[in-house]
Amino acid sequence: MKNRVFFFILFFIIAAASAVAEPAVFPEDAADWLSVLNSDFEETAGAIGQGYIEIDPEEYSSRADKIIYYPEGLSLWSSGGKIIQLRLDSAWGGFISGIRIGITDADLRLVMGEPWIEELGSLYYNLPWNEGPVRLRFVFTETGLIEIYLYGVR
Repeated sequence: MKNRVFFFILFFIIAAASAVAEPAVFPEDAADWLSVLNSDFEETAGAIGQGYIEIDPEEYSSRADKIIYYPEGLSLWSSGGKIIQLRLDSAWGGFISGIRIGITDADLRLVMGEPWIEELGSLYYNLPWNEGPVRLRFVFTETGLIEIYLYGVR
């Protein structure tokens, strides 16, 4: 189970990176993406590219200092100059180890196993990774998976 979750995170980071259009530039070594949480926000956003929209964190009642959104479906949240959360939404068209936006929670469980917590249309996986704990949250509606969040727990 631990290996499956680790490899899912690895594919999540790679797929999120590959979903962003030019002029994005990504690390060649996939292991570099595993350290994106807690990385320098400006440096990471600069490495991905400037094709983003800034969002006011107050619109989401967020404690983040800054949120940026790439139209390909990737969002990055920062606090204190460090990335604290990544999000993929319904605009994202990629696959991660057999997981894509729109799949059912039953299909997700086949890939990920049983969640740590299940509540209100969300499945949570607790990950002991990257100065953890880190959580992976999958959000569902009756139409299937609509959002994926990767974030450090405060």
